[in-house]
Amino acid sequence: MLLRACSVLGNPQPIQRASRWGLALGVSLLMAMGTAVNPAAAVTIDPSVQALLSDIDRAASAKDAGLLQRFAPNFRSADGLSRDELGRSLSQFWQSFDQVTYSTTVEKADRDRDTWILETRTDITATKANTTLGPVKLVTEVRARQTIQNGLVIRQELLDERTTTQWGSKPPRVRVRLPERVRPGDTYTFDAIVQDPLGDTLLAGSAIDTPVRPELYAIPPNAALEPISTGGLFKVGRAPNSPGSRWISAVLVGPEGMTWITERLEVR
Repeated sequence: MLLRACSVLGNPQPIQRASRWGLALGVSLLMAMGTAVNPAAAVTIDPSVQALLSDIDRAASAKDAGLLQRFAPNFRSADGLSRDELGRSLSQFWQSFDQVTYSTTVEKADRDRDTWILETRTDITATKANTTLGPVKLVTEVRARQTIQNGLVIRQELLDERTTTQWGSKPPRVRVRLPERVRPGDTYTFDAIVQDPLGDTLLAGSAIDTPVRPELYAIPPNAALEPISTGGLFKVGRAPNSPGSRWISAVLVGPEGMTWITERLEVR
């Protein structure tokens, strides 16, 4: 997908191509776990399904890779992720944080004989006290559809995804505006607006576009930072001509911290 430059107060700011950013290594995979854990009592489900979700919840909170046994050997996410790839990425993600927590609400549940299809919303928080950039906190909100059959998760599809990661003592507060879905070939706007007055504060930032593919989960990004003096990043993108999913990210760096926000854009 080619994201074109757009002029912001006379300064062209093209979106940079990049691979999936480092901390997102386990986030979307953690979502695969998160969408199956700690369900709230919003929807009535079978006790055996409830037990499965509770088991995954306990294992994920303990960073126990044994939770993979709750996924079918032939499990594959809609993004093409296998069970083995899920396990490797979760392990790397867990090593990046001191603590992870999950809170999931089952919003919809349908049953067809021995198959359950659940739609869920999951809020995920991960923290680490000390990094080279100071303390880090990751917050993810994700909606997903999961298929459970014979006591195992056999498929998972992310419906909506937003991750905010912040480093340092005072990272920039940022509000992002991005459509959830666009048609192939359409143009769209992507804005990352700094919520605090800039004053004399020096900021730098970049916008990043990557396709959603399993092989890009663990590859660090190439984010070329630009000086920011206009209150944020304001971009125009063009969707590819073929359907698919994209990760669209904004990174903003200030004197006392950094904020990285990633949202999923569906091209359908």
